[in-house]
Amino acid sequence: MQKSGNKVESDLLFEEIIKNMKNPLRDDSFISAATLLHNFSTTLRLKQEFEVSAELLEKAIRVKEKQLGTDNDIRIAYLYNELASIYETLESFEDAVECMEKCIVIRD
Repeated sequence: MQKSGNKVESDLLFEEIIKNMKNPLRDDSFISAATLLHNFSTTLRLKQEFEVSAELLEKAIRVKEKQLGTDNDIRIAYLYNELASIYETLESFEDAVECMEKCIVIRD
């Protein structure tokens, strides 16, 4: 685990990885791309960078949907649930409700 003194270095590494990552919607390793996006989203959420975290999670959802060939899978519901939580933090309540409604449809 990096110390907080290395924050700039970790931010630069993150930016470099994202910049060099293939388009995750066309990447052959969908699972890796979706997992990478999800993990970075979680890291940014912990750093309270909620807007960028939400963007990455939205991309992870699109990748996962393409990977699974459906938008009706419990793993996608899990990602929507996380996204709803971020939207709630951002006080974007309509978006949060929309995500939770998608979770309900998937679970039914």
